[in-house]
Amino acid sequence: FNNVASEMLFISNPAEEMLILDEKFQQEIADKIVQGIKDFLESSK
Repeated sequence: FNNVASEMLFISNPAEEMLILDEKFQQEIADKIVQGIKDFLESSK
C-alpha cells in the first residue's frame, strides 16, 4: 500500500495561518492534492 503525509502550512507562521483561512487557497491546495493523486495513479498503471 502507498501512503502520503502532507504538511502544507504551519499555523504557527502568521502569514501561513492567514492563507489557510482563505477558502480560495484551501480549494487550490485541495485541487493540487487531487491532481497529484490522479497523476500518481495514472503513472502506476
